[in-house]
Amino acid sequence: MLLEILVRSGIKQRHFRKDRIHSSFSTQKQVKGSIVEPKMEFDLKRFQNNLKTKQFGKELIYLNQVESTMDIAMEEAKKSKSHGTIVLAEKQTKGKARKENRSWTSDPSGNLYFTIILRSPQISFFPKAHFAAPIAVVKASNQFGVESFAKWPNDVWAHGKKLSGMIQPIEYDQDENSAYFGTFFGLLGIGINVNQDFSTLNDSLLSQSAISLSQILDRKIDREDFLASFLHHLEEMTNWTQEKIFEEYQKVHLLSDCVVVIKPKGLENAEAFEAKVVGLSSEGQLVVISEGKQLTLTTEEVGEIRPKL
Repeated sequence: MLLEILVRSGIKQRHFRKDRIHSSFSTQKQVKGSIVEPKMEFDLKRFQNNLKTKQFGKELIYLNQVESTMDIAMEEAKKSKSHGTIVLAEKQTKGKARKENRSWTSDPSGNLYFTIILRSPQISFFPKAHFAAPIAVVKASNQFGVESFAKWPNDVWAHGKKLSGMIQPIEYDQDENSAYFGTFFGLLGIGINVNQDFSTLNDSLLSQSAISLSQILDRKIDREDFLASFLHHLEEMTNWTQEKIFEEYQKVHLLSDCVVVIKPKGLENAEAFEAKVVGLSSEGQLVVISEGKQLTLTTEEVGEIRPKL
């Protein structure tokens, strides 16, 4: 179980001069080793100075190593951490994946691995955040000079490879003992490849399928600046209507009007099939045409989807 905060950075309880909004940054460690004290490689002060949001990122819990930032965020959400709180780690040993019964290790290689605590009295808020997140990555990438595209349902691609992935937030009822009782919370887990050179990995599959911003630009990227930019765009878009978010998503969707190969999820003997992407439904499902028939696919039905080569 997560202990009380043991180590805090020197900029705890510093206020912005412009808006006087409280900003709380903290670092943590745990006795039994699942959480390790940070080496402060992420410049919290630089991040704070670049942050232009009202809520997202105003409180950031920074750790060196955890099993999963989503596990820590869940504990913090149950303890009534505020909307927009970020749990950021340098390394995850059991990071969550979209596919069931799968986890992954994210090594300390200069990338961004974090979870955002989201709160709302309306369940409809969470699907909006799910589709706004990849758009925010695309917008932040563009600001750094990298053209990228959202790939339904959870990814962002650049130069034909995966740049970012995320876990769709699931809504939870807030405990009756919480100050947020009567509302919902969700956890948005995100990984963004910022400074890792995947071309040097021994894992041929990963080296051929993943790419980072620094690989594309051939220079080191300031993670603090990128995260601040991402959060600015995400917070702004979560105030949009769902229709506006879907419209924006279509503009940056890698698979729009593409012929794709789809492998059904959870069906071992099911064969992959080809389809042409038409767009998104009003609920964010993928609409395709296969063998002359229009199909509406949910994330629960799709195991893998990729452009046909």
